[in-house]
Amino acid sequence: MSTAVFKLLDGQRIELTDEENVQRIADGVSAQAERDARAWLVGRLSEYGSWEDQLDEIFHNGIDAWKGRIQEIKDKWPKPSGETHGTL
Repeated sequence: MSTAVFKLLDGQRIELTDEENVQRIADGVSAQAERDARAWLVGRLSEYGSWEDQLDEIFHNGIDAWKGRIQEIKDKWPKPSGETHGTL
């Protein structure tokens, strides 16, 4: 089983150089670190629901029930210290 990594260049399959492969791995690590750093935001947004649903929830259950649910989500997905992304 080969461990070589290839790219397509002008329709031809060409093996990556060592430098290209190191860069490919570094890019993958960097992309994963970015996804990990934003996991709290993705988690919150997926659980908040749409603005329309939140307004409907407030109408039917009251603002305090909505605030309680939002706080549970914020507690479940805490913002990392030093994060500057808005007030989500």
